Amino acid sequence: MERVEHNRWAVLGALVLGYIAVYLGRKNLAVAIPLLEEHFHASKATVGAIESVGTITYAIGKILGGIVVDRAGGRTGFLASLLGVALFTALTGLAPSLGWIVVLYAANRTFGAGTWGSMLKLLPSWFTGPRVATAIAVLSLSYVLGGACATMLARSMVPFGYRAIFAAPVVPILVVALVTARLVRPGPHATPSGDRQKVEPAAYLGLLRNRTLLLACGISFVTTLLREAFNTWSVHFLTQANGGTRALAVAAMQSTGFDIAGALGILAMGAAYTRLGPRRGLWLMVASLGLLAPAIWVLRLVGTQPIAAAAVLALVGFLLLGPFSLLGGLLSLDAGGPRMAATAAGLTDGVGYVASALAGAGLGRMLDHGGYDLALAILAALALVAALLASRLRLA
Repeated sequence: MERVEHNRWAVLGALVLGYIAVYLGRKNLAVAIPLLEEHFHASKATVGAIESVGTITYAIGKILGGIVVDRAGGRTGFLASLLGVALFTALTGLAPSLGWIVVLYAANRTFGAGTWGSMLKLLPSWFTGPRVATAIAVLSLSYVLGGACATMLARSMVPFGYRAIFAAPVVPILVVALVTARLVRPGPHATPSGDRQKVEPAAYLGLLRNRTLLLACGISFVTTLLREAFNTWSVHFLTQANGGTRALAVAAMQSTGFDIAGALGILAMGAAYTRLGPRRGLWLMVASLGLLAPAIWVLRLVGTQPIAAAAVLALVGFLLLGPFSLLGGLLSLDAGGPRMAATAAGLTDGVGYVASALAGAGLGRMLDHGGYDLALAILAALALVAALLASRLRLA
């Protein structure tokens, strides 16, 4: 039993490490955007298209990848994702033009799309009962920690240009892939076939009629757009607040407050959800999203004050990422069960990332015409929509 307990947490740690590695080759784009804008003399809408195209391919990869992972197994999907991200991250660093950066970054995101569903597929074979909520909260930390680590690594590469920002994550990703290949495998609660399962077509139709999944998809549509908007444009927003691209490294460091506070929000939401139970825990989710709207509105008012802007941005991360962590974790697992966990998570995340394509070129176009005053007002209104949808969730 002691050995199983040790292996359980070793696997969870390896999964967290793997997802952090995926983010090293993903969120570096946020730091590279001001340099790309300057180097290619491009508009915000043009450089935002890199994120938009990548997000669309990511959404497609989420939906199709979830189905593949449920059939092929979580371990296979996890390792394939890591290796694909490493390959296309390396190629992006060698890209000769903005067009090639769009194509190669999109390929990177397509492979990275399978990672979360693979992890969620493996989780029920190692954790059962109340421990699932705790494990998912820990797993959810990986994307905020990954965002912070990616930003700090990319920040250190700013003096060497945008190519170095894209290429720097390759070696760390490959090292992590080797480590996780030894540790990650199905647990003692897996079926005799491991984490590979045959799913009948009728099961997919039943999943598409699941009320929890449909509402989770709606909330994901809005909250993922919000999350990607801040992931993509927070460094740019803080760069302007600090006075221009000469303060880019400072702005990149300040932007990590969004991820760090978001990590605290995830832990707080996971602990509260476990302690309060699903019904009262969901109302806490509604309250957090309701408070998010005025927090985003306040961000409009402090856009010329870098310290205040960074502090409010951190509050936004705290209020947003706690509820966001429930969508692709507990709610997806509740809707799909262990047999279709990856498919449910893929659908929830995929729908969200279809919407978040607007966070790149769409929000960039908004910024070109109305600045951050217009963009943040719209994001605040969307937070209220997410709170309303969350209020309709009902779990036993």
